[in-house]
Amino acid sequence: PKEILDGEIGRLSNMGIDFNMGVKIGEGLAWEKINSGFDAVFVAIGVYQEADLEIKGMEKRGVVNALEFLREVNLGKYPGTGKKVTVIGGGNSAIDCARVSLRLGADVTLVYRRSPSEMPAHTEEVEMACEEGVKFLFLAGPGEIYGQEDVSGVRLVKMSLGTEDNSGRRRPEPTGDTFDLDCQTVILAIGESLKVEDLPSSLICDGNLVKADDFGRTNKAGFFAGGDIIDIPRTVTHA
Repeated sequence: PKEILDGEIGRLSNMGIDFNMGVKIGEGLAWEKINSGFDAVFVAIGVYQEADLEIKGMEKRGVVNALEFLREVNLGKYPGTGKKVTVIGGGNSAIDCARVSLRLGADVTLVYRRSPSEMPAHTEEVEMACEEGVKFLFLAGPGEIYGQEDVSGVRLVKMSLGTEDNSGRRRPEPTGDTFDLDCQTVILAIGESLKVEDLPSSLICDGNLVKADDFGRTNKAGFFAGGDIIDIPRTVTHA
């Protein structure tokens, strides 16, 4: 809730921390200027490059990425969702999109390709979404988004669970059976990654993560990183 966020920011401001809002690093302010103006820089920008599905119908009006949807809502812009919304994904972003869509008056169904026990979203968030009226479809994944120019539904593929993958969760495997779910909006919340090109080019990265030690130190002097962007996830509190 905005009032909680405002309270947290207010407490930090009272401690003497300055906030410089409305500045996009790399456009309004260069990394080099930040690095030269301070003894240390701590970067905790999170991951924001959203994954896309490679299925038919992605170009239709009514298909939107999770972070784009949540950003529009946060800016006070009403994103027209239609009466029925389908959210694809099982993480916290998916739950956020489902609950926000519900508050905007939509009938919401969240589709996840694994079982409830394997959802990466926080358990309490899932429980609250259930209590509020979000419907859940498990062991199903999107196969096609259909309609004319606008979305009119999504064709779902039934899944079964096979052997464990690298995440320790059982791998979803298509059964070949499909069914259709009517909707006017499809929100994709299928994961995010770091946009490495937005960071200083001198930083050493491992794939889509910044290389950092247990103290958040990177290869760049005075440059620290934490949170989802490093290869050893740590919170700001830990740092």
